[in-house]
Amino acid sequence: MRCPNYTVHHGVAFFTTFVTYAFFHAARKTLSNSKDSISLFWTENEYNKTNPSPHKTKEWERESLADSYEQAAIYLGTLDTVFMICYSIGLFISGYLGENYSQRLVLSLGTLLNAISLFIFGCVLPWMNCTSFYIWVFVWAINGFSQSTGWPNVVTVMGNWYSQAGRGLVMGVWSSCQSVGNILGALMVNCFLPYGFQYSFMFISYCLLLISVMVFFSVVDHPKDVGMVDEDLTTEEDQAPIIENDFLENGEEAEEDEDLTRANNHSADAEKAQFLRVLALPGVLPYSISFFALKLVNYSFFFWLPYFLHNKYHWSDETANFLSTWFDVGGIVGGTLGGIFSDLWGRRSPVVFLMTALAVPSLFVFNESPDNQTAAACLMCLSGFFIGGASNMIGAACAADLGKTAIEYGLPSAVSLVTGIIDGTGSVGAAVGQVTIPFLELNYGWGSVFLMFMVMCSISAVSLLPVVVRELRNGCCKLSSSQQTTSANYESETDELNDNQ
Repeated sequence: MRCPNYTVHHGVAFFTTFVTYAFFHAARKTLSNSKDSISLFWTENEYNKTNPSPHKTKEWERESLADSYEQAAIYLGTLDTVFMICYSIGLFISGYLGENYSQRLVLSLGTLLNAISLFIFGCVLPWMNCTSFYIWVFVWAINGFSQSTGWPNVVTVMGNWYSQAGRGLVMGVWSSCQSVGNILGALMVNCFLPYGFQYSFMFISYCLLLISVMVFFSVVDHPKDVGMVDEDLTTEEDQAPIIENDFLENGEEAEEDEDLTRANNHSADAEKAQFLRVLALPGVLPYSISFFALKLVNYSFFFWLPYFLHNKYHWSDETANFLSTWFDVGGIVGGTLGGIFSDLWGRRSPVVFLMTALAVPSLFVFNESPDNQTAAACLMCLSGFFIGGASNMIGAACAADLGKTAIEYGLPSAVSLVTGIIDGTGSVGAAVGQVTIPFLELNYGWGSVFLMFMVMCSISAVSLLPVVVRELRNGCCKLSSSQQTTSANYESETDELNDNQ
């Protein structure tokens, strides 16, 4: 394995994209970890009884959005579903934009729109006492679209800057930005929740505004933009632009113009069918199906874990929010160790398959957790290790690998598009989960919800079996070929020695 040479530009790309997407996830925590407070706010006068304000004499007379706490929970589930639908649709669009436009521009504009929509949802609408649920849905839908600009573009930037050598370790550590963002978001919400959930929305919106400026002025899309060479580009076609420049300097303009015309026509034809060709790449469809099921589980924990802990064990919102971070801690460790092991082994799908398969018994044990905070934290960390770790690997390292292998099939690097396809399909699954969870919980209890989680993890593992078999078979073929080559060399050396004697 070739040892990668990292520069300051690599560090800037790592840090900037890490911070950006961490705050994208922190922004999502503003709603998921404030669900109890928002439910009370939407319910008739309940919020004002628990949060009286001495500055508003008519606060008790304000109109309510929901008739009951249970109806507010259904509204919150609807918001989660709308968010995930818009997010999943936006991922396919953002994947296309990331391949055809500057990732820096798309990401900075998306971050700015995210800040604006988050501020309107969490501050402006409550301050106006908006009682139209459709307005809340519309603003949160815009937030979902803005959030979709994040993952395809940050993964593309990372995939451009970090070659396949050591990518499992780098992307395993880097993909913890999701879990780090979840933890930061939970802690921020906890800090501001005693003063009102609006302040957490306001603070994170301000942070996103600053980050959008940082992205615009610091992100470099590709090594070639600063005169460096992409180590993953090894084919003659990828190096053609450099050779073409030499030809132009030598005065062969006419021949070069013809080559450029043919290349442009070829690129135009390839772009029309690029989506279908990328979708047909080996591994893209199985990983997409696997991520559909796995992200349903992962995002269900993301959106509902604090709510689940609060309602099942009757812990306070602050305690439930804090303990829920252990799921993300497990995801950080799982993604990092999984990336390291997949680098050492040289195969990613068997590692992901093993983690998704082991997620099933970990979910069963967590569902049987006693009313003990230490036990619950340990079991959440174990579930996060398998579920969050596998999710981080599929969404980051595996997607980047698949996007770069497009070059081997005569396509340009398609990291953004592959990431959009895989993450977009996964987000559809997450949207389905947010519709299903409130229905199952209200009618059959949390046991049925965890049963659905275990079924989805099983589907995620089974979907990867074709990829696992192919990778292991190719590894055996490579080993067999290597052994044959070694044997042939040995026989050749022996014959040569005998001839000399």
